[in-house]
Amino acid sequence: MPEIAVTSLSASPETIAMLSEILIETVANGGSVSFMHPLAVDTASGFWRGALAAALWTRGRAPGLYSMADVLGLSDG
Repeated sequence: MPEIAVTSLSASPETIAMLSEILIETVANGGSVSFMHPLAVDTASGFWRGALAAALWTRGRAPGLYSMADVLGLSDG
């Protein structure tokens, strides 16, 4: 089995564009990510911007259960 390298990504426009292309092609070729329908570029880009923002938000946080409201600063906690 080949090794899979895991590296950190920046939320740069280039990274968002690359991830958006991968997501669009995966869904277009029959793959699924949750229950997504065919995607427009801006929809895929928004998905990755949010996912990367949430991942960056977790840096330095204690393990636990967090919600998107926590990530967005909307929770009471």
